[in-house]
Amino acid sequence: MICTKNYGCFRKMGKAELEGMAKADERAQSDFAKEKATKGNLGAIRSALSIYYGDKNGSYPADISVLTAGGKYLQGMPAAYTPPYHPDSAAIHYGAQPDDTGGWLYNNDIHSANYGTVLVNCTHTDRKGTAWNSY
Repeated sequence: MICTKNYGCFRKMGKAELEGMAKADERAQSDFAKEKATKGNLGAIRSALSIYYGDKNGSYPADISVLTAGGKYLQGMPAAYTPPYHPDSAAIHYGAQPDDTGGWLYNNDIHSANYGTVLVNCTHTDRKGTAWNSY
């Protein structure tokens, strides 16, 4: 037991316990960075889609991969990171509802009120408790 005047008493930890805590903190920081990257990547895809929409006089593409053709809108499709639920993925799934397999969901259903939207294809929550597909 180690006691200090300002901070009270603490039990002494072994090297293995301290290393384990450091690794857990590194994993948490890595997951936090990946969550931020996913939100940024989602914004980049939506921005590219908005520019495409303007260029095409108010038409969304049936296939969102056209955003990467020739690099005019995106150099490549960025990945969605949803640790620890799904592997990192730039896969695009099509439809009106998420199927929770990771990657991105593009709503190409012209009869849907949300036609032309892009979401993270994950129904789990991020570190703040917000469902990924609600961003």
